[in-house]
Amino acid sequence: GGTSRHMSESTQPLVSVVMPCYNAGAYLELTLRSVLSQSVADLEIVLVDDGSTDDPEAIVRAIGDARIRYQRTPPSGGPSRPRNLGVEAARGRYVFFFDADDLMLPGKIAAQLELMEREPGLALTFTNFRVVDPQGATLNDDFLAGYETFGRLRGLVAGGAGRLPRDA
Repeated sequence: GGTSRHMSESTQPLVSVVMPCYNAGAYLELTLRSVLSQSVADLEIVLVDDGSTDDPEAIVRAIGDARIRYQRTPPSGGPSRPRNLGVEAARGRYVFFFDADDLMLPGKIAAQLELMEREPGLALTFTNFRVVDPQGATLNDDFLAGYETFGRLRGLVAGGAGRLPRDA
């Protein structure tokens, strides 16, 4: 028998969340749980540990969810290589990038999937994010507002025809 039979649809998740990780142990459990608790449960997390010294594998083992796939690599000095390795290992139809020290708000994956399914011509989607301090207080609730390129992209979607809305 060929190996293609082993990759049945039941084992191929709809979504792969690629998560580079380097010494994010202080946040990692909350981060992983925020992804695992999404309303879209048909997902895997490809956690690529980029040579951490704080044992993220122990956190993964303690959570004990088979949807987390742990992979360790020697330290590369930045998130690009672990992201690329995660994409290579991803089995999902959709790939989401997510950092190991972020929290995913409820409904994020479902909202982006709904948009991608409704607009099959889209190659990618992105969301804004909020910056919070370790106690959870919001420091910036519209992080992308200061980035001109993201403002233009947001306007393309909001305008629907490649035009920026007048108030953008």
